[in-house]
Amino acid sequence: MMQENKIAKNSAKKPAKKSRQKVMKPKEPRPPKPPKRWNTNLRTMAVLRGILIGGVILLVGLGVWNVIKGDRTPQLRAEMKETEQALQTKVVLQSEAKAFAQDFINHYVTYEGQQRDDYRRRLERYCGARLAADITENLSLRESAAADYVQALHLTEYSKNQYDITVMAEVAYTKRAEATRAVDSGNTASPAVTTTKKTLYFIVPLYSDGNGKYIIEDIPRLTAPPEIANYNRQEHSGEHAADIDKNSAQHMLNDFLKTWYAEAQNKIDYYLAEDADKTKFQELLLHGSMDFVMIESLALYKTALSNEYLAIVTIKTNDMNGTEIRQRFNILLQKRDKFYAKDINLRTYNL
Repeated sequence: MMQENKIAKNSAKKPAKKSRQKVMKPKEPRPPKPPKRWNTNLRTMAVLRGILIGGVILLVGLGVWNVIKGDRTPQLRAEMKETEQALQTKVVLQSEAKAFAQDFINHYVTYEGQQRDDYRRRLERYCGARLAADITENLSLRESAAADYVQALHLTEYSKNQYDITVMAEVAYTKRAEATRAVDSGNTASPAVTTTKKTLYFIVPLYSDGNGKYIIEDIPRLTAPPEIANYNRQEHSGEHAADIDKNSAQHMLNDFLKTWYAEAQNKIDYYLAEDADKTKFQELLLHGSMDFVMIESLALYKTALSNEYLAIVTIKTNDMNGTEIRQRFNILLQKRDKFYAKDINLRTYNL
């Protein structure tokens, strides 16, 4: 009984043991990782660093190359100067070649009857003895001819040292024909002289040694006159000025042209606008070499500026022999208290 009470007592003193089973807590979710921006920045910086290093290497390389090769500026200047001198030399040589061919044609078309030896000797100075002999062989110089005017027109390169030069010559041919007429008081036969003028064009083959010496290579040949350009002449079209302005402009132009043809520069300044180029009008002064007669026609047009007008003038003048010569101008007029001349040009078509 006592033992049972002891066991019951011990049982009452010791509480039952709790279970030691481990309780698993739920895992909390991890926060998202921030984006790795530093990777992009590093990559950009690496690219920029590579470009910078490459540029430095390139500049250093160029510097080393220039040091090794030297500064080419003096060389380039020397080459430019050499090219310029070569061009100037070529222009001079071609100008001399044209003058040489021109002088040759002057002698080629000039001769006196029965003076073949003199003619041959004059040609020899330009083409040599052999070609001069070819030109004068079996040549019968019965009459005379003389060059009135000779001009080299243009030059064409045949090769590096050969040129074909076109030369124009105005030649007076003199022919004597027997005619019986009274001379003094006798009945002596006297030759009648007739002169005929002709304009000829030659192509002259010329050789240059490049050092300022020239020779005519072969007999020059006649060629056709140069053709003129195809030109479509168009009259000026614009709004005509009022009649009152046209009358005022004609009165001013009549006085201006009369003074311009006869007087000095200081006389025409009165008719010029303040901003006119006076040297241009001075270059065209005639100083009394022709006489102004009258204005034959005048057309006055408005321009983009309200105070400026374009005058197209046809005038009559007389030369020293009294021969009437027609001339035309376009004159830019400026209107203030009256009309003043601002500019002048010889063209009256295709303005």
